[in-house]
Amino acid sequence: MKTVATLFAILAGVGLVLSIAVHLCALVDVAIFGEYVWLLHVGLFIVGLPAVLYSMKLTKFSKRADFWKAALRGCPRWMRTMTAVFFVYAIFNFSIFFLSGVTSSHLSPPPLDAVKGFSGHWMAFYAGALAILTSASRLDALPDCNIVR
Repeated sequence: MKTVATLFAILAGVGLVLSIAVHLCALVDVAIFGEYVWLLHVGLFIVGLPAVLYSMKLTKFSKRADFWKAALRGCPRWMRTMTAVFFVYAIFNFSIFFLSGVTSSHLSPPPLDAVKGFSGHWMAFYAGALAILTSASRLDALPDCNIVR
């Protein structure tokens, strides 16, 4: 179980690094990966499903209000902070994207404004998956108890 979580955590880390690179390049109006940039969507599903399944196991005996505390109890504090920062940034970034009124309907090549908007979400969700999968990997043997560290 630990090996599978570690493998998906590595994939989530790669996705996070790629989404950060795409976002930073888009901010300075440089397109990278061309139409293949949309594969970052696919990657979210590849790491997202295991992250959801592991989060269900990590939070099995926790109160709903303690979901994030229980799900991320095994990852380092800096990673929890990084995840929270990316989620706040995603909201901010999406607000700018929404207010800019991007209406382009073609995806090849992807318009940089759309890449800017989507990449903020990619960073947040890859960071969330990375944190959950790292937590699952570090908590190899999960006790059947209601203790949340």
